[in-house]
Amino acid sequence: MPLIDAKEIVYAEIENIGKDRLKMDLIADASASKRYISEILRQCFLNIDEGDYKTQGDVCEALLHFILTALSIPSDRKTAVGRIQLDIVIPSVKELKKDCSKAIVIQFIRRSSDQSLLADAHEVQPDWLKIWAVSTLPLNFRCKAYSVSGIHPSFSSIIVDVQSFLAQKGIRGLKILGG
Repeated sequence: MPLIDAKEIVYAEIENIGKDRLKMDLIADASASKRYISEILRQCFLNIDEGDYKTQGDVCEALLHFILTALSIPSDRKTAVGRIQLDIVIPSVKELKKDCSKAIVIQFIRRSSDQSLLADAHEVQPDWLKIWAVSTLPLNFRCKAYSVSGIHPSFSSIIVDVQSFLAQKGIRGLKILGG
């Protein structure tokens, strides 16, 4: 089977919808992300084998990166705190180190062995409820889990939850200055 480029699949679907239209809709109403995430995942997963959890996780991660950028939600991606590898930290690693109550860590669990990533994340984020996992697998951790297959709350609600968290903590998105 040929190697599947998850980012390519995601961006093809984004282009089908219309990148500018998608960004404008998300900025106007971030809750529209639920519908768009569901729609984009459904279309992307048509091109991926049902049991290819790695590619499914890669698709989810690429899509989340796009939406975080589109909504100017502050985040550090593919980063590390010491030896601990983290997929996404919102709003930043700096904030995580300064006041971990104001940061969430999102880890993508693509296979059973990846569950150790959650234990690792717990070393830098002691509050399990601020460690969010995106997975197609059932998880045995106390973290908040998002499912792309109906096991946990739906991944499609993650942006609404991120924005709710940031609003509760008084953290604003990036400001884009006009000329």
